[in-house]
Amino acid sequence: MSKLRWLARSAKKGRKKHNYPATRNAPNPLSDAVSNYFKVNPGVLSRSNRGVIVAEHIKETQPTLTTRKGAEITRNVVNKTINTLGYDKLPKLSITNNPRAVTLIANLLKENPNIKSTAIRNELSKIDPEYSGLSAPTITRYLNRNHPGERQWKTSEQLRAADKIRHEMISAMDDAAGSQGIVALQETISPKFKDILAPGQTLSGAHPALIANRTQGNIPIGQKNYEAMLESGEAIPEAKTFLTTKWRNTQHTQLENQLKKLMDQKNTMASNLDFRNPNSMKSYDAITAEMTGVTDKMSRLGLESKLWNQSKNRYDYFGNLYGSGTNPYFNRSPALSLRESIIDPTVGKGRGYVKGGLVSLLRNKTLQKMARNLIPKQFSILTGGLNV
Repeated sequence: MSKLRWLARSAKKGRKKHNYPATRNAPNPLSDAVSNYFKVNPGVLSRSNRGVIVAEHIKETQPTLTTRKGAEITRNVVNKTINTLGYDKLPKLSITNNPRAVTLIANLLKENPNIKSTAIRNELSKIDPEYSGLSAPTITRYLNRNHPGERQWKTSEQLRAADKIRHEMISAMDDAAGSQGIVALQETISPKFKDILAPGQTLSGAHPALIANRTQGNIPIGQKNYEAMLESGEAIPEAKTFLTTKWRNTQHTQLENQLKKLMDQKNTMASNLDFRNPNSMKSYDAITAEMTGVTDKMSRLGLESKLWNQSKNRYDYFGNLYGSGTNPYFNRSPALSLRESIIDPTVGKGRGYVKGGLVSLLRNKTLQKMARNLIPKQFSILTGGLNV
């Protein structure tokens, strides 16, 4: 045996030999979780964001589940599992191959060279709801490739002017008199939250609807039309109705936007729904189930949204405010419920989570992981005996 072969042989000595066929044939809990979800919710298979939906469902129902390598369950992990299991791949959503989309983007860019990718996506979703799943970077790449040099960026003066108009709109769309009670409550109880809020997080009043949705119609409210819509009565100023934190307010925005898109999709589908077609009903039921899931997340965080439902000609309410008596998670006083939810492990991302739990002593990642497994008494000791 040559010296080189002997060295190579000795380097392998003592290594653990992996039985790869056995590993491949071993039960995969993630595969089981994904396939079981699609058995119950087959309509989700056709949705462009199916990876996100399944990943969030697994995190809520099986929070301790990880991949066989111990990695976190994410959208990408779920999508790979879906492909491995042999489910049909989603057709790629193309802008280039859709003449209507190409024309729309060209016209939008011509009208407003400063237009944002998110605004383009909102317009594209009116052509096809599936476009709502397009990412902003995808649209930006399309613009750079097909409209080089046509997109312009705002100057600092334009940004300041736009910011001034934005603040004027925020003020005009707030019912100041109706918000006084929440503003006063915020000033009174904010000191009681200092011990559990992380730096940068504050307690503030919030509205039941985003400015764009404070309307009795389908036209979103924006900087260019809010004054005319207020004058006509179509836009309605809203009062602040509850207290929240910066992180929760961000979640509120995301969840309300999801609900608005889902509600519009559901209404569009319902207008042409064939109740005798199983596939149509599966897709319809999948959207309904997704709306229920988003609403439940709102309730967990003590959030509520008020959205105008064009098909019913009325407002629909989603979620539940803390202290409302109907919130399945916290039915005590709103302020006490909010404080408890920041500490409670079953709400949001759980106890000690930097963005959701916001417990100041748990900004360390190791402590965050440890805190998720603590019982209330142990956690109380760790945080210095926090008492509500």
